[in-house]
Amino acid sequence: MAQSSPKKSMRIVQITTDNRESLRQYEKSEPWFGAAPEALLQGLAMTPDVEVHVISCTQRPMYAPEKLAENIWFHSLHVKKWGWLRTGYQGCIRAVRREVRKLRPDVVHGQGTERDCALCAE
Repeated sequence: MAQSSPKKSMRIVQITTDNRESLRQYEKSEPWFGAAPEALLQGLAMTPDVEVHVISCTQRPMYAPEKLAENIWFHSLHVKKWGWLRTGYQGCIRAVRREVRKLRPDVVHGQGTERDCALCAE
């Protein structure tokens, strides 16, 4: 009888804005997101067979916890100011694409249309 292989969990990447960046509150210790991404992450945190990676870009290095929940990792990518609006977010796009290639997700979701997130998800 053939053995079944272990079930592979689905890997999801969520690209969203860390509100510490958009509100320039770099001193805060924990990332926080809008209502829709927060609700989505709360639901995914209760789904143990899903591996979630949240990616956000920031203009300043700041504290970033490794995990937001047991199955949710957080990646804060520092992109210098020149890589934002002045260049059509090319610095953000390249940093996010590099991280996504490393993670090899099944699904990538760019939350919202604000700033860099939607462009990075394309």
